[in-house]
Amino acid sequence: MMAKNKQHVLRQIVEKGFGNADLEVIDQLITDDWIEHQFNLKGGKEVLKNAILSLAAAFTDRKYTLTNYAVNEDIVWVHYVFIT
Repeated sequence: MMAKNKQHVLRQIVEKGFGNADLEVIDQLITDDWIEHQFNLKGGKEVLKNAILSLAAAFTDRKYTLTNYAVNEDIVWVHYVFIT
């Protein structure tokens, strides 16, 4: 995947998926075997969607902005700003 496409996909996940609790974005862009390592969330995109909904309930006025990222094969690191 080209760098610009990776950035677009990551921006959609961070800013729309997390920022707007847009679960359709998650369904479209995240695989079922997804693992979030920072918080050890395992169980695929359904676990991710539940985490997003929990964040949305706790922080109703929030904004996520992707600032940087790195990709190494199937591992992705993102740096974002979270504002409430």
